[in-house]
Amino acid sequence: MCSAIGLFLGDFQTAIYFGLFVQLIWLGNLPVGASITPEGNLASAIGCVLYVQFNESYIAFGQLLLLIVFFYTIIVSYFGGQLDVAMRKFNIRLFNYTISSINDQKKANVGKIAFLALLLQYSVLFIFILLTIHAGNLLFSNISDFFSEEYTPLWQYTNVAIVGVGVGMVMSVYKGRDLKKIILAVSIFGLILFKII
Repeated sequence: MCSAIGLFLGDFQTAIYFGLFVQLIWLGNLPVGASITPEGNLASAIGCVLYVQFNESYIAFGQLLLLIVFFYTIIVSYFGGQLDVAMRKFNIRLFNYTISSINDQKKANVGKIAFLALLLQYSVLFIFILLTIHAGNLLFSNISDFFSEEYTPLWQYTNVAIVGVGVGMVMSVYKGRDLKKIILAVSIFGLILFKII
C-alpha cells in the first residue's frame, strides 16, 4: 500500500522506505484470543501520506519525522482497531434485524441491508482517514518549532531501533532457527540497501 501511495504522491522512495518499517511491525502482530487486532493497513496508509508530505520540512532533523510518524501510526492503528470492532458489532445487529424480519414474514431486502452496511463502513472509514490525516497535519506542522538540530544525535538511530523491534516481533512468531536467520539477514540487507540508495 505504501508503494502505491508513493507512486500516487510522486515520492516512491520515501513511501517505500516508511512501508519497510511499518510492515515489520504488522508481520509480527498476531491476534491472540479475544484481543483486538490493530488496523495496521489503514494506519500505515495514513502514516505514509503524512511521512511523504512532511519529509522535506523535517529534513534538518534527521530521523525525527520517522519516529513521530511511526508512533502516530501505532496510535491510529489502535483507534482503527476499536472502530473496526464497533462497525462489526453494528453489522451483526443489522444482520440480526434482517434475520428477524425474514422470520416475521416481513419484507426484508437483504441486498439493501448489505449495501447499507458496506456504505456505512466505507463512509465511517473515509471520515476516519480524513480526520486522522488532518490531525496529523496539525500536529506535525506545529511541533517542528519545538525541535532543534542540536538534538539530532538523539534520534539518529531511529530506523535501526524500529528494524530491531520489528525483526524481534517477526522472529518471535517463528520457531525454526534457520528461518529466523533468514528473516534477520533479509531485514539487515533491506536496511543497508536503503542506506546505500
